[in-house]
Amino acid sequence: FMEMDWDSVFYKEIVQEYIQAFEQGEMLNPQAYFKQKDEKKYQQILDFLIDDHVYSNWDEKGLFLQSQKMPEENFLPDIVSSLNRFKYAKVCKWIDKNTQDLKSDIDDMEKIKILKVHQKLLEMRKELAAFFGTVIG
Repeated sequence: FMEMDWDSVFYKEIVQEYIQAFEQGEMLNPQAYFKQKDEKKYQQILDFLIDDHVYSNWDEKGLFLQSQKMPEENFLPDIVSSLNRFKYAKVCKWIDKNTQDLKSDIDDMEKIKILKVHQKLLEMRKELAAFFGTVIG
């Protein structure tokens, strides 16, 4: 998992810290990051943890969301959707990389390996696109 190609060193470091804590039987919480000495990391953590928007308590006033479920009822589908969008973006990135690799000067055995991976990535992209109702030509 940690060997994967991370787009953000910051997020990789955070995941590593959580894994290390978990392996030691500890559970990190957001408050642990408020004690950061590194100002840049502290600011990134604040930006990540603090919502820009706050929901009003309209349900207490008898006014409910009309087009979607309340956030506390919708978080799990939202998480699944977000993770699938993340996977889709990664798969598309890997497809592009494989396409470039296939254009490079490599031996036939390596091309066969890349083509097999490429085929699997295309299948994954198709499945993820179907999840979102997107048609891929």
